[in-house]
Amino acid sequence: MNTHDVVLQHLAEIVTEFSPLPFPDDVTDETRLDEFWLDSIAFVTLLSSLEEALGFIPQAVIRGEFQPQTVRDLVSLYTAQQETD
Repeated sequence: MNTHDVVLQHLAEIVTEFSPLPFPDDVTDETRLDEFWLDSIAFVTLLSSLEEALGFIPQAVIRGEFQPQTVRDLVSLYTAQQETD
């Protein structure tokens, strides 16, 4: 499974667990993360879940340098760091 698919799978699981809304069928790379109504605890849970699956949390997120706004932003954080490691 590629990084994009892993991120979407974990995002769907967290949205299902924490959001009052169901995970939509029409999620694209342009879908804004705020459309999922995840609070900060849910977002940290997502990062933790992705860390277990992918082996790291992107440094830009840890340092507070970048807050992803879209699905593409979130996937890009992980793919960019994988390419440099």
